[in-house]
Amino acid sequence: MKLPIFILTILLLIIAYFPYWRGMFKQVIHPHPLTWLSWAVVTLVLGLIYLFNEGGFQTWISFLLVINNIAIVIASLALGQKVQITKIDILCFITSLLALIIWLVINQPVWSVVIITASQLIAFIPSIRKAYHRPYDESALTWGTHGFRYGLMTLLVATASFTTLVNSIFWSVVYVSSAIFLLWRRKALSISS
Repeated sequence: MKLPIFILTILLLIIAYFPYWRGMFKQVIHPHPLTWLSWAVVTLVLGLIYLFNEGGFQTWISFLLVINNIAIVIASLALGQKVQITKIDILCFITSLLALIIWLVINQPVWSVVIITASQLIAFIPSIRKAYHRPYDESALTWGTHGFRYGLMTLLVATASFTTLVNSIFWSVVYVSSAIFLLWRRKALSISS
């Protein structure tokens, strides 16, 4: 049963990232490099936690996301995309990396996932800030698809526990909410224009 869900999740990754990558190359979507770099590091750590806590197929999806996130950072920099990096963005980046240091010190799986999830959320703040001001620079389809995909990832764990489920459930809610937020901001901007 888990293999078909894993394949569906991989297809959702392709569906989510195809328009995102296409938008980057067309210079329509402008990823925030600090968000994606933070996510690459944090997702690598999360994948390792899954690996050592029977995360099942969810582990391999995490590692695929690490590769994708690093590729997005490299591609966006190579394309010369202009994203304003503020002091708050840098603070969020440093804070998300500090959360990883705390994870190394405490070495407790439950607290590690909580800290890593918080670290991912902090890393997301620059993208949300940017999306508020320029909602067309992000893909609502990508964010909404990620919400659905994270929901499916809860079905892929080998052993269901707080450690293996909390991150996926949390990000399912955050991504769906973020997609709705993007659509709302676009509508608000079109009404005020």
